[in-house]
Formats: sequence, C-alpha cells, structure tokens
Amino acid sequence: MAEYLIGQRARGSGLSMPGIVGEAVTRGAAVYLSAVDGLWYLADADVLAELPVVAITKEAESTAGKVVQLVIIGLMGRSDWTWTRGDAIYVSGTPGVLTQTAPANRNPVAVAITSTMIYVNPGSATASSGCGILEGSTAYVGFDSCKEPFVNYFLCDGTADDVQINAALAYVNGLGGGCVYLESGTYTLADSITFPGDDLKLNGCGEGTMLDGDGLATTEHAIVISGRDHAIVADLSIQTQGGGGKTCHCIFIEDGSDTFEIEHVHFVDSDDNGIHIEGTDIALGHIHHCHINGVDGHGIYVNMDGGETMEELHISDNDITGVGGSGIYFDASDGNDNCAIIGNKIATSTAVGIYVDDFTGGQIMGNTCRNSGSHGIQVVGSDEVTVADNSCNANVGHGIFFESNSDEGLIDGNACNDNSVGTTTFDGIHVATACINNTVINNTCLRNLGNGIYVIGVKNQINNNLVVESGLHGIQVAGGDCQINSNLIADNSQDSAGVSHGIHMTGSGDRAIIMGNHIDGFGDSQEDGIQLSNGATEVTMIGNLCQDGMGSGIALEANNDDCTIIGNYLFQNDDYGVEITAASCDGNRVRDNTFNRNVTAPVLNSGTGTIFHTKQYYVARDDDNINQTPGKSITNGQTAYIAVHAPDGMQQMMAFNIYVIPNATQANADWDLATSYGAIGEANNAHSEAEAAATYNVTNLQWFEIDAWGAGMFASMEEEDTGGISVTVGGVGHNLTVVMAEMYYV
Repeated sequence: MAEYLIGQRARGSGLSMPGIVGEAVTRGAAVYLSAVDGLWYLADADVLAELPVVAITKEAESTAGKVVQLVIIGLMGRSDWTWTRGDAIYVSGTPGVLTQTAPANRNPVAVAITSTMIYVNPGSATASSGCGILEGSTAYVGFDSCKEPFVNYFLCDGTADDVQINAALAYVNGLGGGCVYLESGTYTLADSITFPGDDLKLNGCGEGTMLDGDGLATTEHAIVISGRDHAIVADLSIQTQGGGGKTCHCIFIEDGSDTFEIEHVHFVDSDDNGIHIEGTDIALGHIHHCHINGVDGHGIYVNMDGGETMEELHISDNDITGVGGSGIYFDASDGNDNCAIIGNKIATSTAVGIYVDDFTGGQIMGNTCRNSGSHGIQVVGSDEVTVADNSCNANVGHGIFFESNSDEGLIDGNACNDNSVGTTTFDGIHVATACINNTVINNTCLRNLGNGIYVIGVKNQINNNLVVESGLHGIQVAGGDCQINSNLIADNSQDSAGVSHGIHMTGSGDRAIIMGNHIDGFGDSQEDGIQLSNGATEVTMIGNLCQDGMGSGIALEANNDDCTIIGNYLFQNDDYGVEITAASCDGNRVRDNTFNRNVTAPVLNSGTGTIFHTKQYYVARDDDNINQTPGKSITNGQTAYIAVHAPDGMQQMMAFNIYVIPNATQANADWDLATSYGAIGEANNAHSEAEAAATYNVTNLQWFEIDAWGAGMFASMEEEDTGGISVTVGGVGHNLTVVMAEMYYV
C-alpha cells in the first residue's frame, strides 16, 4: 500500500487534529465538518452545503464513530499520485475523491508541488473569510491562472471565451443574480454571450476589455439580452466583423427586457448595428456614456414589433461617429413613447444623425449632429416632441426636419448652420406639410444653402429666430394661419442676389401674421424684405423693419387680397417701401407706415381698392345744395373752389378724388381742373397744374368721382403744402354741383 507523508517524513511536521468520522473513510479523503452532528463526512463538490472542505484524512482506514487524524495544513505525499505540478486540486463529484479537473462548484483544497506531493491548505486559494469565493454573488472572468482555484473565477484561453463568460453568468444567475467582472484582455467569441436571467451585470475594466466577435456567424450577436429584466452591460469594448456583410449586432435586446442599462461601452467596427432593440414591449432602458465608432449599420436602432412599444428609453451622453446608417434611429412601431435623446454627439453618420418615428412625447435635447449624409435631426409622424438646444451643423440635408403629421412640437434654441451641403435643396429648419401647431422659436440658422427656415404646415409659429446668409429665403412659409414674429433676418439670397427674400409667403400662406421682424438685405443680397406670392390673402404685416433690400420693403405680387400693412418702417430699399404690383391685389390696407429713402418711391399701388390714410376737403359754397347734400352748383364758365392742406407726416399722395353731382346727363361733360399750392414761405402758387382736355360720361343726379390725381393734379405736393383745386364748367348745359374732395396718402 502506498505510503503517506506529513511534512518531509511519513510522521513529520504539519498541522493536524483529531476528529470523529461519521462514516467509513480511507487515507487521503476530503472531508467536511457537519454542522448538524459535529462529525466529519466525505465531501461532495455537487453538494454546496458540504463545502468548503477543511481537512484531508491521515488514517489508512477507519469506520464510523472512530477518531482519526485530519491534516489541516502541510505537505502530504503519496507514491501512486500523478498530479500536474502547479495546478490546483479540488473536491470532485465523487464523495471524498480529489481531482485536478475543476467541477462546476469549485472548491480548491491543495496545490500539487510534485506529481506525488501536495500542499494541503483548503483556505490557500480563498478569500480571507475562507469561504472559497472572491465575493458573494459575483463571478470573475480572465486569463490569470493563479486565480483559477477560486470557485467563482473562470479562466479563459483566448479561444471560444464566450463559454467561460456564459458559465460565469450562469453561476451568478444561480445565486439569484449578480455581477460578472471581465478582466482586461481580448475575449474571442465563437458564439453569443447570452444573459440567462434577470438582475445580471456584465462589467469590464474599460476599453481594455474587448469582446471580439469577428468570428460570429450572421444573426449571431456579441451580447444577447432577450426577455431579461435589469440587465446591465458596462465598461468594456465590443466588435463584430466590420465590413463582413453579416448581421451581427454588438448588443441585441428584445422581448420585454425592461430596465436594461448600457453604459461606458465602446463599440468598434460592428458588422451591423451597435445596439439593436426590437420585439415586444420594453420599458425603462438607459444607454449612456458609450462610444460607437465605425459600425456598419446604425449606432443605436429601435424597431419594435407591430403593436408593441418602446417606452421611456433614455439615450444620453454618447459619442457616435462614422456609422454606416443613422447615429440613432427609432423606426415606426405602436409607439416610441416618452423617450429622451439627450446630450449625444453624432458626427459623420452616413444617413440621418437622429431619426425618430412615432416618437410621441419625446425629448431630443442638447445633441450635436454634424456632417451627416442626410438630415441632422428628422422627426416623422410624432406629436408633442421637444427638439431643443441641439447643434445641427454641416449636414447634407436639413438641419432639423419635421414631416408626416408631426404636430404640436417645439423646436427651440437650436443652432442649425451650414446645412444643405453642396445643394440648395435643403433648409436649416424644415417643417413639412401636414405638420400643425408647431413652435419654431429662438433658433439660430446661419449660412444654410437652402432656406433658413421653411414651414409648409398650417398654424405654426416662427418667432424670435436669427436667420442670416441663407442661400434662398430667410424664412419661407407655405401654410395658412401661421405667425412669423420678432425674427432677425439678414443678408439672405446668397445663392443668387436679388432673387430670394427675407420673408417669403407662398400662395397658400393665407391669414398669416408677420409682426415685429427686423429684416436687413445689406443692399446686395435679398430682393424684398417681405414678399407675398400670387394668391396669399388676408396677411397682416405690422411693425416690421424692412431695410436695404435690392427690391422693395414689402411687396404684394398678385391676387393678394385684404392684407394689412400697418406701422412698418421701410427704409432705403432699392425699389419701393411698399409695392402692390398687380390690379388683382384688392382691398389691401396701407396705413401708418414710415418710409425713408426708398429709391424709387415710398409706394407703388397698382392694386384695386387699396385703403390708405384719407383726408376730406369741402367746397367753398353759397349755401347751395342738391336735396340734403350741400355743395357749390356751377354752370358754363363758372368755377367751384376747394381748399387743400397736405397733412403733417404725409410721405406720398396716392389719390385725390373730387365728388360731384351732375345736373345734366352728358356723354362728354366738359369740366376743367386747375391747382395752385405752396409751402410756408413760398408763393401761394409756387406749384400749379391745369387740365382742360378731359371729358366725362355722367348721368343727371348720380354721384360721380373725378380722379384729379390721375389727371396730374398735385404732382409736386408735399407735407404741409397749402393751396387749392378748382373745377370749371367748360360747356353749355354741362352743369354740376361740386360737393367735396378726398386725399389718399401715406
């Protein structure tokens, strides 16, 4: 029989103690102390209650109830042992038998010194508590063979390391949840790492902990979280085979995996999406402080099944660079509700920086979207979305794009500069048709090659924005019932000077209110300050400053009816202060505006029924009357006189009409007009005009209006001039009663 040794000799030194065994034992058996009866029994690695082992039997053979010597610590040898030097020795699944094959519930009791000699110390590879594990509810994975004796340390060899990682997750899952720590190093994945239960965390040591999934097959993902709650992945790096043409997401989350958290993860060269979320309802996820670089697909992608929702997903403070799709992409579902995308930095994405569909009640705030291959931020079919304090610069498409029934949103305080790269197709901010009741406020839109801001939907507000150096219009509005107030708009129409305008209303921009805007054309860029295209009606323009345009301050093109132009300051425009171009513009009101140094004239009025300021003047008479209408009745060779004083502040006379009642029906009534007038300090007839050629087709006792301004009267009249106008009957039977006159002026 083989000889056993203690220390250097068979009966040498070492720490041993007597103990009573509760069953038959032989020499070299692993035994544990029972907490029930205080006896020693053969240990079984598959029975956790029997661990840890604290002794090896020294007696050759003994039966139950006998006292035996137990080796607690020291050297022990046996000539027929064949251990591998340096490796740990464990309790096996066979009661009492030692092994160097680590069981699932590893409990190291010794270390092989030579092939026949072991160092007995059941606590030698354990924590100071002697419990045989590094920390409760925790497992460790790495490449340090010195730690292999620990029950909760899983040693990798750089080949199919997913096996050890999955085993570590299974270990802590068996304890009711916990954390698996990955040491620094590169872990090669031959298969997915799959979370086996709830309340699990996979934690690395920073970017130096790399999960290398280049060898994964298509549809195999580096990490899979399916139907698991409270899953956490943190402080590590992941890659799949970038450019491999496979569908291998770095992290794949699906089917009710609520309250997950992805933090401080570095995604490198993924074969598809960095983080992919799909399946049935998920709520309360967090993705923050991650770096997503160079993935082939989207950085973060959410696409729930039909009828399913993603609720309260928070994506914050991530850096996303150079992705093959969008930086962050929420596809349509039954609702991506109350989600938040905050403080992310997204650059050089091939598609949209941030794309959200069906994103009701969401927040997109404080993000940076630069150099995207499409739009900076795109909101589709989403109500009550707040897009605030983002920087959307140098994108190929729109800086911010609302489309497809995105209603009641807030676009506030964003910087949308230098967008529409290489084309005038796109705008700084674009709100498309069927987008209603949105507020575009406090944004800065500089140097966009399309329009600074373009709103097509109805009932939107565009207020307090700074819009400068756009390629086309500063602000263009095509929807009705919009408000465009208190914006600073300057130096637009950079694509082609003198073509686009500061504010441009298309033909469908009815009932807009344009108020308190400061519009400056800088003399060499914008055409009109405010321009209404053919068909825009009932537009109110109040208190705007329109200066230095290459065209007019405010211009109405055609069929612009019932508009109001009141209290505007129209300064130094190359054409008119107010230009009403066509006779089809009917019933517009132009009052209380200030005109200063507009090159052609203060006003061009080609419209019909335009309403200006008016002043009435009455004829000098000798108590004549026609029925109850007082006037001056005159016959052939007689003259009626009307005194005229131009009001203080008059900048341009627009019309002067004389109202008369003919006393006979005539086809060619011969009535001659004459004026004389002058300013204080001038001769009373410093200026004069006469008209003696016109005749009029009139009916007895029917009111008739003589267009004296159209006949050239008062051509030089200025404010505060005083004088008069006369009407003289030039033919027998051409009698009339002259009642009064009315001046129309601005």
